[in-house]
Amino acid sequence: IEQNSELAKPILMLSCGDPLLRQDIFELAAYGTKKGLRVVMSPNGTLLTPEVVERIKMAGVSRISVSLDGSSPEVHDSFRQAAGSFKAAVRGLTYARQGNLSFQINTTVTRRNLHDLSSMLNTVVDLDAVTWDVFMLVPTGRGKIEDEVTPQEYEEVLNWIHEVSRTAPIRIKVTCAPHYMRIVRQKAKERRDSGKDSQHPISYSKRFGSETRWASPISSVDNYFQAHPSCCSDSDGFEPIARSDDLGSTLKSFFGSLKSVSSEQENGRNAGASAHQSFRRGCLAGTGFCFVSHIGDVQPCGYLNLIAGNTRRQPFGEIYLESELFRNLRDVSRLGGKCGYCEYRMICGGCRARAYGVQGNYLAEEPYCIYQPRKGEENSRL
Repeated sequence: IEQNSELAKPILMLSCGDPLLRQDIFELAAYGTKKGLRVVMSPNGTLLTPEVVERIKMAGVSRISVSLDGSSPEVHDSFRQAAGSFKAAVRGLTYARQGNLSFQINTTVTRRNLHDLSSMLNTVVDLDAVTWDVFMLVPTGRGKIEDEVTPQEYEEVLNWIHEVSRTAPIRIKVTCAPHYMRIVRQKAKERRDSGKDSQHPISYSKRFGSETRWASPISSVDNYFQAHPSCCSDSDGFEPIARSDDLGSTLKSFFGSLKSVSSEQENGRNAGASAHQSFRRGCLAGTGFCFVSHIGDVQPCGYLNLIAGNTRRQPFGEIYLESELFRNLRDVSRLGGKCGYCEYRMICGGCRARAYGVQGNYLAEEPYCIYQPRKGEENSRL
């Protein structure tokens, strides 16, 4: 945290597993806040209580993110392989809302929930999240290649997200889908060429489940479960969340990691792109984002399991700015396959973690992009 604050003023995300299991998590969050960082947290939601929500706010955490991978226990719990996890996460999110703690909901798209995306968006709106962050699966950790949707389905999902984001009452963003930047540009060009900027009909609703509808926020966990009776079954293995006086015995293990997202150029030194430029690029791995594990290993992102250095042996700034791995990721001329000559490479770059997970080469072409670039086109034309 100290080294990060000296290099820039990034967003500091406390994540990995459930950071609330770490005994010093509130101390770390408060210290990051004191150093002028914007601190956010990514718990799994199951340990959130009104008391914990208050402690999170007191530590200066400005927002939390919680993963929901389905609009029902059947869909979510199947992917998370934990019975009762949906109900526990929703209960925690409701406590966050009641405690005026800002939160976003993250959803990873897989074969298991492709049919459920419209319903999932309705659920996110019902729960009154400020943002829905849609992650496209990277085959690492729990994510397996057989859980991936097809490249054509990726394209359809991203087009659907673009459509619904224009009318949805909340912000929708995507992660691990850098080719979404291409789709945004393509759609903007279509509107310019046609001279129209009207809302397009949501043509993918049937493909991804029931039609979206914008409901009023549900104010309490009891009202939520009354409106969603399938979530109330006692047979789902849900155990009551620990009371505040049980919290000390619950927070046992030292898990958690620090992810840093740079929000400005590092002390005038060229790290390959300024923060403004990096946030306009689809893949942020090493270009404005990095992952620091609890033992100090620095990776370009949590899904790209390559280590650039260790903060216990080397200054963070030196790793971030000078490591060969990070410098390669910032140099689009090193991209292989069609990514190397794609006219959208400066704003997309392909998912480096997915390239590594599927092909074993983090500079290989994005394996789940169906776009065929026009070889020889100049980026400046976009």
